[in-house]
Amino acid sequence: MLLRKIPTYFSKRTLVSILVTIALFSLFKYVGFNHVRKLPKVRAPFEDLTFESIDDQHETFAVSAYLEQNRRLVRIFLLKKITVDPLIYCLYVGNTKTDVRNILSNSMETFAFGRRKFGFRNLTEPSGPYRGFVIFCRIPPKLLTSISRGTVSVALHLGNASPKPPVILPIRLGFPLNEIQIIPSSVGLCVTPSSEQQLRLASSYFLEYIELNRLNGIELILFYLNRDSSHDIKQILSSYLQYPSLALNGSFHVQVIPWSLPSRINNSHLLPFTQNLLYNDCIFRIAQQVGFIFHTNLAEIFVPNQFGTKRVQLKWPDILHIVRTKKYRGKFSSCLPTRFAFPPRNTTETESIFDRNRVTIRSYSTRQKCLTRSDKVQEVYLHRPIRPKAFNYAPELGTVFNYGTCEETDYEPCRMDKYYTLNSQLQSYQSAVKSAVTQRLRILPAEL
Repeated sequence: MLLRKIPTYFSKRTLVSILVTIALFSLFKYVGFNHVRKLPKVRAPFEDLTFESIDDQHETFAVSAYLEQNRRLVRIFLLKKITVDPLIYCLYVGNTKTDVRNILSNSMETFAFGRRKFGFRNLTEPSGPYRGFVIFCRIPPKLLTSISRGTVSVALHLGNASPKPPVILPIRLGFPLNEIQIIPSSVGLCVTPSSEQQLRLASSYFLEYIELNRLNGIELILFYLNRDSSHDIKQILSSYLQYPSLALNGSFHVQVIPWSLPSRINNSHLLPFTQNLLYNDCIFRIAQQVGFIFHTNLAEIFVPNQFGTKRVQLKWPDILHIVRTKKYRGKFSSCLPTRFAFPPRNTTETESIFDRNRVTIRSYSTRQKCLTRSDKVQEVYLHRPIRPKAFNYAPELGTVFNYGTCEETDYEPCRMDKYYTLNSQLQSYQSAVKSAVTQRLRILPAEL
């Protein structure tokens, strides 16, 4: 009799376990995924940086998403109020005409480094009410091929805590697939809005800025263009998109990423924080296209040094050759000092990059700008790399001339001196830059 009761006992116990599991799964599915059926009835977007709010309170905004180099995770950039920590879930949806709105995975918890569920890893930025953050979403193995082909998007939502439909982001490739591939000998410039609110730039300044970088050997300039930018700036960029180069270096091209901050938050207060957020977005956005990345804004102009007795002016290809030598190649970033231009006498627009021809004698390493390897450096701050932190300090390669101000703050002390000298390094480019701008103006509207 005992032998007959044992199988019966285990059969009932197994049956109860199965029923409990089914009940819990059904409850979890209802709580976590029920509202996900309300996906937008439009095709998943290929445009990101819309800063669409994930929550109803408009305190957490989706920015962009990238496939990690290990092909197991998707990296997601957010702009979030530092006092809130919402429980964000992720799932994958189709973005092709055949499977639009089709849910391709279960919903999963997002996490930060250390696999802490619903955690956030903050980017290194000045203190403020909002900050850039990074979260991750795991990739189901069956979706890896589709994600690599760009036919899948990631959707972010708050589970049953909010009836708001998920925010959908396209997934871009991010870092190069092959770690042993040859690094291209090219530099991409990431240009974000300046944090200097008082800096006003004329269209002539903007043209000279582009042409100076093109003449120095930059192959790609990525502009994060605020949707509120002036009509003249938009016309200039449209010209470069249609006719990237009027000279022989046909490899030069410009990319424009439209973006704007959410209307519900104070844009002027957030500009310094979004500048660093966009720097980090740019790392992954252009990593497939260039071998090195230089982070800057329109108020900062890099000029290479002159070398040798013949005073030969270096260009970016020469600098890349130097940073690949034994002295530099042990670290993946090389940082250059900054000198500040003489303050303007009035508040009118800066007409030319050559107008303010006096700069501080002293250089400032606390305001340095860095050249980073596109396949190695995963995070930067405004003035230094973060992951990995090691860098070469290389003032012998060139100088960044800043048209803003060097204010003393508790976060990054920088006391600007009152001793200035003629900026002969930048002035030596004036003839070539003016000639290139004249050629560009011939295909632009007369009012520019």
